[in-house]
Amino acid sequence: MNQFKELTTDEALDLFRTNSAFRGDIADWLIKGPLGSGARVFEAKVPPVNMHRKLGSIKWKTRLNFSTSAPSFSDLRFKDSRNPPSTCKLEELGEEAVILVVKQFPEVADGVSITVEASGIGKFIEGNNLGKGERDQCIFIWRFKVIDPADMVGWYDPGQLAQTAINVAISTIFGRNADYRSTEALAARSSDVGSDMEPEPLVDGVFDYSKKSDLWIDYVADTGDGWNSTYTVAYHISQPQLPVAPNESIPRGHVLIFGGDEVYPTSSRPVYRQRLIDAYEAALPETDEPHPHAFAVPGNHDWYDSLVSFTRLFCQGRWFAGWKTRQNRSYFALRLPHKWWLIGTDVQLDSDIDLPQVDYFKSVAAQMEEGDRIILCTAEPHWIYDKLLKKYDNEINENNLAFLEEKIFCRKIQVFLSGDLHHYRRHATRSGQQKITAGGGGAFMHPTHGGDVTELRNGYDLQKSFPSRETSSKVAWRNLGFIFLNPWFGCLTAALYMLTCWSVMAPIGGLGLRDFPTVLRTVIVTSVANPIAVFWILLVWGGFLLFTDTYSKWYRWIAGSLHGLVHVLSTFFIGWFATYIGVTYLHLPFARPKQLLLAAVIIAALGWIVGSIVMGLYLAISLNWFKRHANEAFSALAIQDWKNFLRLNIDSRGDLTIYPIGIRRVARKWKANENSSGSIFLPSDLKATDPGLIEEPFVIPSENSPGDRTIRPPKPWIFAKD
Repeated sequence: MNQFKELTTDEALDLFRTNSAFRGDIADWLIKGPLGSGARVFEAKVPPVNMHRKLGSIKWKTRLNFSTSAPSFSDLRFKDSRNPPSTCKLEELGEEAVILVVKQFPEVADGVSITVEASGIGKFIEGNNLGKGERDQCIFIWRFKVIDPADMVGWYDPGQLAQTAINVAISTIFGRNADYRSTEALAARSSDVGSDMEPEPLVDGVFDYSKKSDLWIDYVADTGDGWNSTYTVAYHISQPQLPVAPNESIPRGHVLIFGGDEVYPTSSRPVYRQRLIDAYEAALPETDEPHPHAFAVPGNHDWYDSLVSFTRLFCQGRWFAGWKTRQNRSYFALRLPHKWWLIGTDVQLDSDIDLPQVDYFKSVAAQMEEGDRIILCTAEPHWIYDKLLKKYDNEINENNLAFLEEKIFCRKIQVFLSGDLHHYRRHATRSGQQKITAGGGGAFMHPTHGGDVTELRNGYDLQKSFPSRETSSKVAWRNLGFIFLNPWFGCLTAALYMLTCWSVMAPIGGLGLRDFPTVLRTVIVTSVANPIAVFWILLVWGGFLLFTDTYSKWYRWIAGSLHGLVHVLSTFFIGWFATYIGVTYLHLPFARPKQLLLAAVIIAALGWIVGSIVMGLYLAISLNWFKRHANEAFSALAIQDWKNFLRLNIDSRGDLTIYPIGIRRVARKWKANENSSGSIFLPSDLKATDPGLIEEPFVIPSENSPGDRTIRPPKPWIFAKD
C-alpha cells in the first residue's frame, strides 16, 4: 500500500490550484465539493509511468484500468470530474493524479479498496480499507508523472532528417531576421532593478553570490538526448555528495549552469519535457532550503523555436526540478566570492553577440574591480573551430571572444567553458588560463581524434581529452556496422536506387558478365535518351555530393564525387542483377508487371543493404583517414557513453578548483527508489560505471596564494575509465 501524507486545507488548496495534474474542472470540483465540506486530504506519490510500451522500434500507448470495491459510495476520478474512469490511454506527458473520494456510509464501514493497473506494468496503485474508521469524507490522491523515456536521436532516420531540416530552415530564417534577444532585453530592464526575495539579491542586473565564503558550481552542456545518458548525468549531478577519492566527496553545486544545447534535435515544449525536464525532475524532484539555483546558456538547438521554449523554462523564475531558475534573459552575470565572476553569453545561430547584450556586459564590467577574474560560458568552443575551420572560412574565428576579452572585460577572463562538441577537452597556457570543452551532458559522443588541436592560438596547449584519441579512433570504425545502427536509413537508399532503375529501365536482362561492355553502352544510351533517368542519376550523385563535408572544397568535389559515383555504380549493378534474375532465370517478359515487381523487391532489398554499407564505409574512412565528417560519423553511432560534467569550487581562500567528472558507461537499466526521498530511479545495470575524475583536479589560485596548481597532498583519486 502506498504511504500517504495528510495535507492541511491550505496545502490541499495550493496543490489543487497550482499542480497541472488538477487541470480542467477537476480542481473546481474538489475545492467546491468535498474539500469545501471539510474532507480530509491524503496524498501519495507514485513512481512515474511510461506513456509508451516498446518492442524494438515499435511502440504503443499504455492503458490504465481502474476498479474500486464500492463505486456507489465513493467517487473515483481521473482527468474528468464528471465520470468515473474504467479504462483509458495515457495521452500526455506531465503530472497526473488518481482521485478517490470516500463518503461516509454504514455500508462502507470497512473502507474502500482501489486498484489501478497499467498495461505492461501491472498494479501500480493499490489501496485497501481506505477511509475505514473516519468520520469525515476523505480524499485520497495518488500523484504520478507520465514520462516517455526517449532513445538517442536517430540522425539518419529519414523521417527525423526531414523534420529536423524543415525546423532548422524555418528557425534560421526567423532567427536571423527577428532576433528575440532585443525584445528580451527590453522586457528584462524593468525587472533588473526590482526586489528579489532570494538569499542572493539581484543588483544592477547581476546575481550576487559574493557573500558565500565557499561556493560550489556544477556545469553541464549538451543535454536532452536519450534518456539513459541524460538521466545518468542528471542523477550523478543531483546526488548530495560525489566521491572523488576513497575518503573524500564533494558536494552538489549551489548553482547549476547549463552550457548550451539543452535539448535535441530541435526545441519545443514537448521535446524539452520528454528529453530534459522529466530526467532532471526524476533525478532531483525537490530540495530543502536553501534551494540550489539554475542558469542556462542557449545553444543553436535551443534557438530552433526562436528561444520561446527556452525562455519559458529558464527565464521566468520557474522551478526546474529541484533547482530554482533566476535569470530573466538568455545571458547573465553572476558575482561570485573572492573577486570571481561567471558570465553566460548568448551567441544565437550565427555566433553573434547583439548590441543589447554588449551594453549589458559593459554595465557588468563597470562593476568589476582590479584583480577580478572571470569564468566565461559560451555555447560554442570558438577556439576549436578557429583552429580547424578558419582556413576554409574566414568568418569562423574567435572575434566574439576576443571582443569580450579585450574590449569589454579587459583581459580578466581566466577560464573559458563551452559545450557544442560532445566530449571533454582541456587546453591551458603556462600562466594557468583554461579553455575547456565539456559537452558531455547526454548528447551523442563526438570524436577527439579528428583535426589536430594540440596547439591553439595564444599559447594554449592540449592537456587532456576524454575519451582519448586512441579510443575515439577505434570507436569510429563502428561505422562499418552502420546498417545495424541506422536501419531506417536504408529505406532512403532503397527508394533512390529503385526509382533510378525504374526511370532507366534498360533491356539488359538477357546479358551476363561477359556482355559487360554491351550492358554499359545500353544503359548509357537508354539513360541519355530519357530526361527523367538523367534527373534521377544526377539526384543520387548530387545528393551524396552535397552531403560531403561543406568546409573543404577539394574534399567535397573529390570525395563527394567518388561517394556519389559508388552509389550510382551500386544502382547500376543491382539493377542489372535484378533484371537478369527475372528475365534469364525466371523467364519473365521484360517490362511486364511480374518482372517489374520482382525487380523492385530485389533492388529495394539490396539498395537498403548496399546503400547503408557504402555510407558507413565512407564515414569511417573519411574520419579515420582524412579527418573529415567528425559530426556525421559520430551522430551515426549515437553513442550514449563517455559522458562528462564539471564541478567547480571557489574556497575560502579564493582558489578555484575544477573537478572534471567522467562516466565511461551509462546505465541502461533502472529500478524505482523505494525511499520516499531522493532520486526516483536508481541505476540497476551491473555494466554501468561509476563517475570518476577525468584528470586530477586543477587549481587556479587566488592572487593572494600563488603557487603550484595541483592539489596537495596527492590523493588516491578515483578516475573514470577510458
